[in-house]
Amino acid sequence: MRKSILLALFAMTALEVWAHPGVGIVMDSKGNLFYTDLVQIWMIKPDGSKSIAVPDVHSHELYMDKNDQLWGEHLWFNGEQTNTWGHYLWRRSANGEIIKVKDSTAGFSEWNSFTRDAAGNMYYIEKSILSNFWKIDTAGKKTLLGSKSLSSIGRLHLTGNGDLYFNNGADLYWFPEADSIELFLKAVNDT
Repeated sequence: MRKSILLALFAMTALEVWAHPGVGIVMDSKGNLFYTDLVQIWMIKPDGSKSIAVPDVHSHELYMDKNDQLWGEHLWFNGEQTNTWGHYLWRRSANGEIIKVKDSTAGFSEWNSFTRDAAGNMYYIEKSILSNFWKIDTAGKKTLLGSKSLSSIGRLHLTGNGDLYFNNGADLYWFPEADSIELFLKAVNDT
């Protein structure tokens, strides 16, 4: 069962080699479901009614904290002439108020991730020739979880019981224990 669920999650994520889809789907404590379509954030209430929760944001990932605050990023391309990107971070409170928590900034967001555990610890990939996988606690302390030389790292996925997975192209990796990164499934999209 565990392999089947992970296969479904990462078969879609492995396609990020060719596309960069929105993968943000979260639920608050009242049963409201939030998801991104890369143009805005939608909310589906438990009664099935649907509305726009956060308009005009190009967000790929979402995070719902323990206070039912929805977090995301707005990312934009400045055009081929400059070939640059920009972003800001936003938060939607449980009552629907939306604020910028980080002002508009050139480039991509660094040292920020929406892959977080129940305690608010963040998991981040520092991509380079040797990619480093970090856990950053709520006080900002960084702990290196492991390093590996990989070429097509996708997104991190943290399960409810704390297992951390990521894809590299079509292969699925995981962290079975401290300082260990292992291949979990090879060629996920071929199975």
